[in-house]
Amino acid sequence: MEVSLLDKVPGSNLYIGGFLSLRRPKALAKCKITHIISVLDWKFADDSPLIRGYQHFHIPIEDNDDANLIEWFPKSNAFIERGLNYWQHGIQDPGANASEDGDAGRSSGVLVHCAMGKSRSATIVIAYLLWKSHRRNPSASSAPTLNTIPPPKLT
Repeated sequence: MEVSLLDKVPGSNLYIGGFLSLRRPKALAKCKITHIISVLDWKFADDSPLIRGYQHFHIPIEDNDDANLIEWFPKSNAFIERGLNYWQHGIQDPGANASEDGDAGRSSGVLVHCAMGKSRSATIVIAYLLWKSHRRNPSASSAPTLNTIPPPKLT
């Protein structure tokens, strides 16, 4: 059975993976990864070759039931959004250099990884998808209240 190192979220350039996905630069390049979120209880050295050349955001969270990922959602959502729009509409991170031939048609990808690519990274990605869907259609997330649910017919 082959284990996927990068799992793509359908309809986007957003990927989930484990730590080992960082050791596959060709796969990252094929997926056009420009931004990486590491959800780990340890931090890479600033000069680590595993994150060199990428915009990187570290979320220092242990893999346990008491870890509070919710506090990181605003920053991780913003980082993912910025990463997915890195080349679109001329939006780039501060300090990024545009190429001489123009970057208008390029796309970018974001990898969210934890140690195994299962729980912490999936939580960050799901939080982003919920946030994004709410931004597109704020009324869709409105749950019916008791006042809006019609009473049952008792005849």
